[in-house]
Amino acid sequence: MSDGESGVKKDLMDVCTHFDGDIDYKRLLRQLAVLRDTCHDKDIRNMRDVSEHLKTMAALHDVFSELTLLTKLFLIVPVSSATAAERLHSQRCAG
Repeated sequence: MSDGESGVKKDLMDVCTHFDGDIDYKRLLRQLAVLRDTCHDKDIRNMRDVSEHLKTMAALHDVFSELTLLTKLFLIVPVSSATAAERLHSQRCAG
C-alpha cells in the first residue's frame, strides 16, 4: 500500500468516525473498489465528478449506499455550515 493510499484510507476512517455510525468504513472501502472498476474510462477528479458518475448508475444505488451517503454529506455539509456561519455573522452585525 502506497503512502498516498494509506493517507486516503486514514482520511476515510476519520470521516466515518466523525459521522459516527452513519457510514460503515469497510463497506465504503469495498464500494470504492467497485466504483474504481466502473470508471476506468472517465476523468474523475472531485466529488462533483463522483456524484455525476453515480447518477449514471441509478440502478446500482443500493450497491453504492455508503458512497452515495458520503457524497451527499460532502456536498451538503459545507453548504449548511456556511449558512449557519452567515446567520451567526448577521446576528452579530445586527445585535
